[in-house]
Amino acid sequence: MDSLVRQSYRDWELVVVDQNPDARLKPILDAYVGCVGPIYHLRAERGLSRARNVGLGHIAGDIVGFPDDDCWYPPDLLERVVGFFELEQGTAGLCGRASDEHGRSVMGRWAPSAGPIGLSNVWYTGVSFTIFLRTEAVSAVGPFDERLGVGSGTCWGSGEETDYLIRAIKLGFKLWYDPTIAVYHPEPFEYLPLSQLARRSYRYARGMGFVIGKNAYPLWRAARLVARPLGGVAVYCALGRFRKAGISLATFAGRFLGWADGVMQGR
Repeated sequence: MDSLVRQSYRDWELVVVDQNPDARLKPILDAYVGCVGPIYHLRAERGLSRARNVGLGHIAGDIVGFPDDDCWYPPDLLERVVGFFELEQGTAGLCGRASDEHGRSVMGRWAPSAGPIGLSNVWYTGVSFTIFLRTEAVSAVGPFDERLGVGSGTCWGSGEETDYLIRAIKLGFKLWYDPTIAVYHPEPFEYLPLSQLARRSYRYARGMGFVIGKNAYPLWRAARLVARPLGGVAVYCALGRFRKAGISLATFAGRFLGWADGVMQGR
């Protein structure tokens, strides 16, 4: 909320989808009334994709972003996003990079240079809170797959935003990635204990594998995406970095099982 108050671009609305069991958000949001654009406080059943689908039913703007509860925006971010869409009338989506406030990439591996987003690089060019889409693309793609994402109640704990981008690409929408569009986010690898991080990595990887299988990636491309963490296991073991080797192994297991799930029941 503080980072929204500091935005140089002011013509926006905020849709908050609340899944808390109590009213803890109300005093926080009330404190910002009049300081930011219109705030719409909604409620939804548990699940990230369910929450996004509820929120999408209440948007009125031309561009939609998906900030989460622990990211924050540089002061000029929305101004840059709006400027991009004004210049690139034929582009339906812009994705940026997850970064800490010092400019270092977080939340995984990112493509180093700007360019179009396709089925081969979509995995390295967008995460939910760095995605901005024109509302006409959102209307065409439809709702998020509620089987995917945190709180879904399934074993597929991520991948809903990548699945959404893949569906947009398949419909013919042009998407662009720019790593200089950075959204700040803490790096979970730095503060989670190994057991919790391994479980999280497994759930997230199983979601990614499900999306690969669901979207019928060619076997050679699916194998490359699924097996990539095995290289990390070998390298990290050789370097004596067994914590990261364990995470890579959990990631491989999750991707493989998720891919099998997606092939069998994803479509």
